[in-house]
Amino acid sequence: MTTKETTQQFKTKGELKHKRLTFYDQGKNHHLIVFHEKYITYFKKGDITMKYLFKKNTITKGSYTHSNIHLKLSIKTKDLITKDNYLKLIFDVIHSQEIINTATLVINFQ
Repeated sequence: MTTKETTQQFKTKGELKHKRLTFYDQGKNHHLIVFHEKYITYFKKGDITMKYLFKKNTITKGSYTHSNIHLKLSIKTKDLITKDNYLKLIFDVIHSQEIINTATLVINFQ
C-alpha cells in the first residue's frame, strides 16, 4: 500500500474462498476483502479497526477506530481493478469534507 506518507509492502499467506480473501499482515492484523460484482468491502481488525467500501467513481462510507478514537469517513474510489489474481484500488479518504489521505492498494494473490 502506498499513501501520501508511507509505502508498505509485505508477503503473507492467505486464503481465497467464496470471493473472500483473508490474510494477516506483519503486525498480526487480520484483513478481509470481499469481492462483490460491482464493489469491494474491506475490513481490518487489530490495533486499528477499519471498514471501507470501494465502488469505482463513487463516494461511500467507511470507519476507522484506534484506541478511543472513532472516525466516520468517506471513501472516494478513483479506480478499482480486479482481474484474475490481482486487485488494485486507488482511493481518497475523506473526513469532514477534506481529503486526509490518498492511497493505492495493490494485491497479487494465487
